[in-house]
Amino acid sequence: MTIEDVKDLQKEFDIKMNGNNLILYHATAARNAEQIINSQFMFGKENGLFFSTKPDKQIQGYGDTIIEVQIPFQKLELDDQFSDELHFRMPCKPFVKYHIKARLF
Repeated sequence: MTIEDVKDLQKEFDIKMNGNNLILYHATAARNAEQIINSQFMFGKENGLFFSTKPDKQIQGYGDTIIEVQIPFQKLELDDQFSDELHFRMPCKPFVKYHIKARLF
């Protein structure tokens, strides 16, 4: 994903950024959220970590706790598109830790 791709989508989908980082949301179990926030690391059980541009839309049901994360746009792929929301995937190897910035939403 390039910065041009992000800018094209930014206004239409109200994508928030901090420098080169997209501000996204991830749903998970409360225990996992606490570990992620305390360590500032995440790992996937699949070949990707998944995030949404909205904390209260399609990601509901994937976990009881929502965390806000900042991920460099260069590490993300567009995974799914809805009328008012985007889902991104960060490719990763299963059970390998990846440093992220996270806080409880």
